[in-house]
Amino acid sequence: AGIGGFAYAWVKYKDKPWHAATDLSSFHQFLMDKWRVDEFYGAVVVRPLAASARVAAGIDRVVVDGMTKVTAGAIQGSGWLFTRLQNGAVHAYGAAMAFGLVALTWWVTYPHPHIDSASKGDAVHLIAGLGLGYEYRWDFQSDGEFDTEWSKDQRDVSYAFDADAPLRGVEVRLIEVAGRNRGPYVQRLTEGDLVELSTRHLGDGWAVKGDTKAAPTARFAGGKLYIRPGAASLSVQGVDQKETEVMVAPGSTLQLGPFAKLRVDAVVESTLAVRNVFGNVAQTRETIVIQPKAERTASVRAPKAATLALREEAH
Repeated sequence: AGIGGFAYAWVKYKDKPWHAATDLSSFHQFLMDKWRVDEFYGAVVVRPLAASARVAAGIDRVVVDGMTKVTAGAIQGSGWLFTRLQNGAVHAYGAAMAFGLVALTWWVTYPHPHIDSASKGDAVHLIAGLGLGYEYRWDFQSDGEFDTEWSKDQRDVSYAFDADAPLRGVEVRLIEVAGRNRGPYVQRLTEGDLVELSTRHLGDGWAVKGDTKAAPTARFAGGKLYIRPGAASLSVQGVDQKETEVMVAPGSTLQLGPFAKLRVDAVVESTLAVRNVFGNVAQTRETIVIQPKAERTASVRAPKAATLALREEAH
């Protein structure tokens, strides 16, 4: 092989100046550079490992050491605080004990009502929190008249929504949509609210009326929900609506435009009164979202003056 290499070199360079042998092709240079294995290893292995090592060192310095310093500082600070309390002054200890006794007495002698709730359809399940000698009384609709008498057995109760009960508000919830949209959407309205429904959630092509570009609006007034379709078409419970403003009952489904279907849920409130063994009474309220059965939907055409006022308020 050596003799062959000498012979090949003599034939190739015998009539050329000596420096011609240093003018190598790129492939020849690649072979002479040991196939550049070292460069490849450095780029693929060494530099990524060095970068990850720098990142790990930064995490160790900032996060690990920082957590250690925070923990040490918290222990040092709490130690300083508690050593201030342990000052050897008997009257300070007595004051702390008296304050703790007052706080404990207040906690024991006054009830602390709490409600856990769940709903399915128009049925509501309520569970009151436990307490020392607690008796319970419920105002299911929060209408100011209690529906049960004082009893220790009324901790766990259920009731069905009364269609005539006052509503605290409604939720307009998007339940079905097609085309490009922003995903889930819920709009809650309470008394006096007037809002534009988000057209970014109603899918493509929600505007089907060429004479207007107004977004659909919803208002809650007098315990009732009113929908203005704007540039969208509107159907309630599968019935097309042509009116300027449509009153929609809780439990109804409505469709805005060709793709967006929404449901109207009712927002109700239940009140719990708790009395303990000392005769002290406390109350709390729980807001609950339910899905009542759909009632008849009334359509109303708003007068022009009211229409202008609503537009100005919405603007």
